[in-house]
Amino acid sequence: MLPRSLLIAVSVSCMLIAPVASAKTTVETVSTPKDFKEVRRAPGVHLYQRHKDFIHVILPSEGGSIGLLAGDIVEWTEHLTLSRKTIADWWKTASTQHPTTFSITNGEFFDMSYADRAALAFSVKVDDKVISGYADDNEFRNQKLMFVSDGRHNDIVPYNDDPDSLVSRPEPTILVGLSPTSSKSSTVRKGRTFMATDAKGNVYMYSSPGTTQRYATRMLEKFGASADKIMMLDGGGSSYLLSRGNILLPSAPKGSEAYARALPQIIVIKSADPRAQLMGSAVR
Repeated sequence: MLPRSLLIAVSVSCMLIAPVASAKTTVETVSTPKDFKEVRRAPGVHLYQRHKDFIHVILPSEGGSIGLLAGDIVEWTEHLTLSRKTIADWWKTASTQHPTTFSITNGEFFDMSYADRAALAFSVKVDDKVISGYADDNEFRNQKLMFVSDGRHNDIVPYNDDPDSLVSRPEPTILVGLSPTSSKSSTVRKGRTFMATDAKGNVYMYSSPGTTQRYATRMLEKFGASADKIMMLDGGGSSYLLSRGNILLPSAPKGSEAYARALPQIIVIKSADPRAQLMGSAVR
């Protein structure tokens, strides 16, 4: 287990998305497992739902992309400590900096010791700047992967536990996570956030209030993700999902309390156009 991390199994309340008429557009074909329905789209991004599970498909060929945001530096000890923001505040930040923000979700594992600041467990590279993690070289050795992106091409590759290697890589955006076979209560149904890519460089984001590592991996593979390019991000009480400002996955047993859970780092899912089309009704 990561030191001082708090992982909480949670229930979910999803915000209603009303269906509206939409014009037909030519889009890249997405393999969709049984019972998953598309509920929202914008150029380059498609959001699918089954019950209370959500999967984003981000297509670079249509202008979809991934960005990262991290909190402000609070202090420097052995590792950087970053400010934590509620998911509502993160939405304001993301939509201001990136007007085409489609969704935001949680990213890195982090130290839960303080409510207002946190050190990241593993390193990230945000806007070409590396923030080192406290557990890079001493936990889950040889079990880490990293998402790398130059804005046009996306991939998930092995991580060698050395943050200096991120400095030398050309990609300005890098996020480190765990292999989906790492032991993080793997058979327990709990909040999960997974990330994956395929041979085309498409990105898949899986968000669930309660599932196992194996199930999450299987669903991503059914959507078309490559089996060796799937990685696990923070989960439990950190498994958040907001789409167009609506909270779809609040990871806390008492509803509104989830909105106050503060995170030091998030993933921004961006479309090529800020106008999202609603394709159906999300389960409440």
